Amino acid sequence: MTLIPNNKELRPLNHYATRYRQLNAEEIRARTRVGIGDGELILRFLCQTVRISAPTAAERFFTVPELPNTEQILLLRYLLEGRYSEPTGGFLAFREFPKAAVYNTTFQGRCVKRFTYAFADNIGKWSELMTRLGADAIFGFGDAAFDWALLPGLTVRFILWEGDLDDAIAPAGRILFSDNFVTAFSAEDLAVIGDITISRMKAAG
Repeated sequence: MTLIPNNKELRPLNHYATRYRQLNAEEIRARTRVGIGDGELILRFLCQTVRISAPTAAERFFTVPELPNTEQILLLRYLLEGRYSEPTGGFLAFREFPKAAVYNTTFQGRCVKRFTYAFADNIGKWSELMTRLGADAIFGFGDAAFDWALLPGLTVRFILWEGDLDDAIAPAGRILFSDNFVTAFSAEDLAVIGDITISRMKAAG
């Protein structure tokens, strides 16, 4: 397993890696619909192909590409506990997920405000970088909006409003999740997903 040094997530990563090695690849595939080939699980993560060594051959673990520990942990949690279900076309705010209401204020500050303040002052530039990242522009939402597939069928929707200084209208943003995230991730995971996606946007900008 390749680990990024000096990272506070090292201990939980080892914990989830140990649990992962006890699983059966076919059970993971049936539950999450990830692909399997040549002793690896294969999935699309934020428009990149990620290969993960199957549990019985996990000495190499995440083989392509190199991922930060937080992203490795998120994917392991999905493989360990998540269940894929078909989306119905609806999107949910963070507070609408089970057990999320108590964390909603934290999510708004940690993710929504961070997203808004980072990109609402230059929506054109944000739109360009989202296109580079492989997200899909959608219309009829805010001043700009994109759907970004975290995993196939599991979509995060980002919406920005530029605001208007002359009319004292503040910029605003929203982060929504396709309704099938309910079976795939916990509320805590959704906050991590917000962090990960915004960090990738900022790195691309």
